[in-house]
This record gives sequence, structure tokens and C-alpha cells, in this order.
Amino acid sequence: MSELLYAWRRCLPPSAPDGAAERVGKDLIARWNEPQRHYHTANHLAAVLEVIDEFADRAADADAVRLAAWYHDAVYDPRRMDN
Repeated sequence: MSELLYAWRRCLPPSAPDGAAERVGKDLIARWNEPQRHYHTANHLAAVLEVIDEFADRAADADAVRLAAWYHDAVYDPRRMDN
């Protein structure tokens, strides 16, 4: 399992169904790896997740912050100004 897929699964509740969690995680990773991305890439996501992990003890719900990071630019169209 890739590091990002592992990070995705880790921020979900234990009750999340494995199959669905894996499908959604792979879809998100594919989105973060789209060729039109120049900044909001999988590397950017990994860096954001590292910062969240570093400061997780300061968050009331660090997994909610991690999930927000995963989705903060999951849909990205470089021609739009409202991504």
C-alpha cells in the first residue's frame, strides 16, 4: 500500500468499510496526481499531512483536519478561479 493510501486509511474511523475506503482513497490519490496540477499535487498533499501530524496535538480533532487536507483541492481545474 502506498504511503498516501496508508495515510488516508489512518485518518478514517476504524468502522469505515475497507473496500469503500480503499476505492475513495485511490480516487483521491488519482485526483492529486492529475497532469494539469502544478502546485496542488500529491507531493503538496503529503507535505500538508506532515505539518498536520507535527501539530496534531493542538487540534481538537486531528483526523478531521487531515480529512479537510485531503479534500481541500481534490477537484482542480486550472482554467477556473473557484476551485
